[in-house]
Amino acid sequence: MWTIVLSRSEPSPLWLLTILVIVISVGGPGSVIGFDYARTSNPSSAMGTAQGMVNIGGFLASLIVIQVMGVILGHMGGYTFDGFRVAWMVQYPVWVLGIIGVLVTRVKPGAPSRQKACTYARSAKSFVATNNSIASGNSSPAGEVTARQSYQA
Repeated sequence: MWTIVLSRSEPSPLWLLTILVIVISVGGPGSVIGFDYARTSNPSSAMGTAQGMVNIGGFLASLIVIQVMGVILGHMGGYTFDGFRVAWMVQYPVWVLGIIGVLVTRVKPGAPSRQKACTYARSAKSFVATNNSIASGNSSPAGEVTARQSYQA
């Protein structure tokens, strides 16, 4: 939709801008794919850090695009029709970079990195369960060492 709006030589009609807004709002939840990648590709002990990086990455990309748009508008002589058209095109390289990132880092079901993340998660659950049973007096300290060893493996 952005391409249609930006390729017009005159201001777009209200109906076209309404469709643009609807398409943008429907596509917004697609950004959640980064949180799914962080969840499935990292051990549970690093989950907060991974999801924080995803969150910061999205906001940082938006802020960079906004800053570059402002610089372009300044160089194009202010708030003109042509200035805005060129400035809005800044988002295309960011989209391309994002799509390349998704394609390069996507994990197919059953791939080794996904299995590795699941193994870490199972090991961490085993470690917590063993420590909880030792704290309640239901197990011996020897079980604790075994759980730690399996967690580090």
